[in-house]
Amino acid sequence: MKQKHLIILLGVHFIISISVVFAATDTDDFCPGSQRMMAEYQLTTKANGKKQKLEVHLWRNPKQVAIHYPQKQITELWERTPNDRLHLVRYFDEYQRGVEYQPVEIGGNHDWDLKRQLIASKVIDKMTLDKVVGEGCQQIQVLSYKNEQSKTKLKWLVKQELIQYYQIKSVTRSEVWKLTKSSTDSAMIDKKFAQLSEYQTTDYTDVGDNESDPFLVKMINLGHVQHGSLGFYDADGHSMDPH
Repeated sequence: MKQKHLIILLGVHFIISISVVFAATDTDDFCPGSQRMMAEYQLTTKANGKKQKLEVHLWRNPKQVAIHYPQKQITELWERTPNDRLHLVRYFDEYQRGVEYQPVEIGGNHDWDLKRQLIASKVIDKMTLDKVVGEGCQQIQVLSYKNEQSKTKLKWLVKQELIQYYQIKSVTRSEVWKLTKSSTDSAMIDKKFAQLSEYQTTDYTDVGDNESDPFLVKMINLGHVQHGSLGFYDADGHSMDPH
């Protein structure tokens, strides 16, 4: 009788252990990685009685971030250098050409999170956590911030490290970002970065020596070949509108 009782107890223990293992499959360990991600956003701005809708597409892998502006057919590729500075190549998709900027030429120390998340971590850190919605891989933090100039609301996908919704309002202007599509398809993401790497590039310092190049002349006249990045939000939450 004692032996049978012992077997039953072991059986119960085994069932309990299996249940714990199965339950763990819903934990954070099984969430898609945030390092490889594609996200599409709709940006709506209102200022001076005018409303404008734009799109911004974000692509990222562990070492690179590509930000695509469909309306202008421009893609900015950012890479973080070993000494923690940022290297920029601005691609013009229609021409399959790019202009390369060395880190010293773009001012050096930029916020890597600002590029890969489209919002600086310093901005998020300043916000108040109002509530948490959902759980596991789909957990969303709802945050807010208010000062004398503006009010800000953020819905933050914690595990994906993505903006789901971002709104900043002031007396003269409002801006809303909405996530419309996202994917962690590695093959698709790798294909995007491989495609960009095939475009012909010209170093920014050599642009002046190539004034006979019709492409570069046109980009200079349109104001697309210049120092700096289009950018998004600085550490104080100020908008840097790409358009």
